[in-house]
Amino acid sequence: MGFAGIIVVLVFFIVCIPFSAFRIESDIYQRVREALLVELLPAAGLMVEGRDVFLTGPIPSREMKARAERTAWSVYGVRRVRNFLVVQDPLRRAALAREAQNELDALLRNQRIDFAEQSDALEPGSRVVLDRVAAVLNKYAEVSLDIAVHTEWVGGARRAVQLSERRAAAIVAHLRDKGVSETRLAWVGVGSNKPLAPHSTTEGRVLNPRVELNVK
Repeated sequence: MGFAGIIVVLVFFIVCIPFSAFRIESDIYQRVREALLVELLPAAGLMVEGRDVFLTGPIPSREMKARAERTAWSVYGVRRVRNFLVVQDPLRRAALAREAQNELDALLRNQRIDFAEQSDALEPGSRVVLDRVAAVLNKYAEVSLDIAVHTEWVGGARRAVQLSERRAAAIVAHLRDKGVSETRLAWVGVGSNKPLAPHSTTEGRVLNPRVELNVK
């Protein structure tokens, strides 16, 4: 094999094999997730590394925990299933969720999570607020959080949704850096189509760009 042939082989191993592994991992993730959802089982804490499946997060009963593991094993291509699901009393979880929500509501009563205008850059004061949000979530480690981000008017519905999605991703990244598992976070970028006041007014420019946090 000549020098050119060696280069071709090296390129194949460096580029093609990792890409193929990523495709396999992504495919297994999608098929396991779909299988769990068909069985009405939680999939938020699903993770895949190579062909290994990791089930994490809370689940209401031992029967559902066992069924989730069997469902994951049933998917073709799965090499190993690691079941870290935690059986959790639904009533206790609901009580913890209410306590965490009350703490977040009190925290955000006189503080906001704000971004630079038409940007996904967090304002410095908002980083401090998110640090406190993370502290609440780390205190109540069994609950999850829904994040909905609304924007000001930025010249079009599609552009507003994209901006709100980037802002939501920035919030998730900050909370993750503060020790909150991303598997506990669900987020949506709403855009500017649910204003609290007309976008053209001073009140609208203040109230409409907002972040809503709902514990579950």
